[in-house]
Amino acid sequence: MRKIKIVMLAGILVTLVFGSYAIPVQAAQEPLSMVIFPRRNVKITHRLFQPLAQYLSVKLDREVRLVTPGNFEGFWHILTRGDFDLVHLNQYHFIVARERYGLEAILKNVEFGSSSMRGVIAVRKDSGLQSLQQLKGKKILFGGGRRAMISYIVPTMLLRNAGLNKGDYRESFAKNPPNAYISVFHKHAQAVGTSSVVTRLNVVTNAVDVSQMKVLAEGPELPQLPWAVTREMPVELRKTIQRVLSDLSRHAEGQAILDKAQLSAIEPATNEEYAPYRDIILRVQPDALSNTSSKTKK
Repeated sequence: MRKIKIVMLAGILVTLVFGSYAIPVQAAQEPLSMVIFPRRNVKITHRLFQPLAQYLSVKLDREVRLVTPGNFEGFWHILTRGDFDLVHLNQYHFIVARERYGLEAILKNVEFGSSSMRGVIAVRKDSGLQSLQQLKGKKILFGGGRRAMISYIVPTMLLRNAGLNKGDYRESFAKNPPNAYISVFHKHAQAVGTSSVVTRLNVVTNAVDVSQMKVLAEGPELPQLPWAVTREMPVELRKTIQRVLSDLSRHAEGQAILDKAQLSAIEPATNEEYAPYRDIILRVQPDALSNTSSKTKK
């Protein structure tokens, strides 16, 4: 009996020492990178979307790392390097990156109950400005940069429709749309190119009295901001992410996460929905779509 116990003990020790060699251990999956474009400043963006990243990590049983670039240049650099798995971006970035790097839209925002938005040009009510033509020679502040779809490209189309061409007015840029709107409220420029939803963002309503501003012109109703993945992402993972995020508004925990991100919901989207943006880009910035041969390294 004693010999049997010794043999059994020896067998247990061998298993403990060499078990990792006998039975392969599945390697931990690499973290997923969720990148959010700089619609707001870094601290606010991180605070709004960190709960969503954590929730997605739990549902996927895989770490999801939140990345919040500080400006559009840094964000675009991430896109060109392909350093992302899931990316929340503006419509310009999606159209260009889709053609160059093969992005696929899987979701879009629903904000204040709407899954669409408009580009607008707004001024102070006391500015005396009544038409876009009166902006000739004036300073117009845009949110973001020349790649800001709703806050620059659509407003620029509106100016072109009104007969104002490059050089007829002075272009200036703020870091993001809320900053541009707030600056025009404080009379640092005569007009602002921005989105129809910016006046409902807490960062704006907490800073200025939006009732003192008015819209001079607005663009067509277009799909809300998209969420996209690369074509290389496995189909099942893509579908799971789409399902998890589009289900958020269907239960209390998910709605709380959406509330923190200042979203009503996130709903499924397709590439085809964003085709009208391509036509607008071709009119305002035709060179943006001229180089479609580059690919990501990812």
